[in-house]
Amino acid sequence: MTTFNAKRYKKSTLALVAAAAVTMASTSFAAGSAQAPVKTMDPYSEQALDRMATELKLDENTKKKAGKLFAEAREDRQEVIEDLQKLRKPMMQLNPVDKDYVDQVADLSEKRGDLMQTLEVKRAKTTHEFYALLTPQQVQWMQDRRK
Repeated sequence: MTTFNAKRYKKSTLALVAAAAVTMASTSFAAGSAQAPVKTMDPYSEQALDRMATELKLDENTKKKAGKLFAEAREDRQEVIEDLQKLRKPMMQLNPVDKDYVDQVADLSEKRGDLMQTLEVKRAKTTHEFYALLTPQQVQWMQDRRK
């Protein structure tokens, strides 16, 4: 018999919502046939760095450090993204008729939630390290932009 665990339920629910958002943002379906995934700019891409370098008027030294930081961030999060993608198929293959269907969903959702949390922490770490490279004026510009 399955027991109700509020913490696990909350984490699973958040994971499902996050996973659904990621899925909807990265995949588009039209008239029953799959289209190419929607391309979104990688926040750590060379294009993103060039745009920020221009907007923030980064000097070459800072741009070089930021480029290295972004390259490490892309590599660091790639494994987590691949693990998230590997969970999509098992989740879609679950059968609601199975006795332990809810437990299976909860387990996969918990794994997704953990991976999403890992991604968020990695993103926060990179953002923190990027801000440390900026001047106080550049930090203020970034903060004003976020409002």
